[in-house]
Order: sequence, then structure tokens, then C-alpha cells
Amino acid sequence: MRYTTQMSELRLDGEWDSTYQYGDGLSSNHVMVFEYDSLIGQSLPQEDGSEINMALRHNPETNTLSGFWREETSPTGPYKGKVFEGTVHFILNKEITRAEGKWTGHNSDVTAVNTGIWLLAKRT
Repeated sequence: MRYTTQMSELRLDGEWDSTYQYGDGLSSNHVMVFEYDSLIGQSLPQEDGSEINMALRHNPETNTLSGFWREETSPTGPYKGKVFEGTVHFILNKEITRAEGKWTGHNSDVTAVNTGIWLLAKRT
């Protein structure tokens, strides 16, 4: 599957506040940057060294985004630089300023698939 904006004229370019929930009420916050004419995003550098990449595809009929994410966790945090990856599905609001969705991905010892809420909010 190729990830481009060919299906629609959607532009996410700019900075988005990204928050996903995991575990027992924990959350992770990053600022995602989407370049002009691309649905591929990368988080801005975090002080702790964690980094997220995301590749999305837009369905204009349903105004949804689907794709893949990958996170390299902080080398000094509780997961010690472990890499997590999975899928994500968002529903966009009509103004293209907020996306609410869910992620799926493996747990830390790769024995189960977890899921949680993921929100993106366009920075103004």
C-alpha cells in the first residue's frame, strides 16, 4: 500500500498535539509535524529522546485517516529505548483541526495486542 494524498486534497501540514493513552491510565504526549502535501508525520525531538513516526492515508468518503505508527521510546525511560509499532485509525472533524481515534500495537514483551485512544489536535 502506498501512502500519499492521491485519494484526496487533504493537507495536514503543520504541528499537531498528539496524545495517546496506554496501560492503566497512562498517556504520552508529542508534537507531530506533517509536511506540506504529505500524510507522513514525525514528532519533534523530545527531551527524553522518544520519537514517533506515522504514515497515514485519507479516505475522503468517510473523512477518516488510517495507517501505521512506530515509536522508539526514551532510552532513559521505563521502556529503555524499546520500539513499539502498530496501526491507527482516526475520524477527522469537518474543520480538519482534530482527529480522534484508536491505536493497536503489541505489548512490551510482544505477547499480546493492546489498544488505546489517540488524539491529534492542530496547533494554531
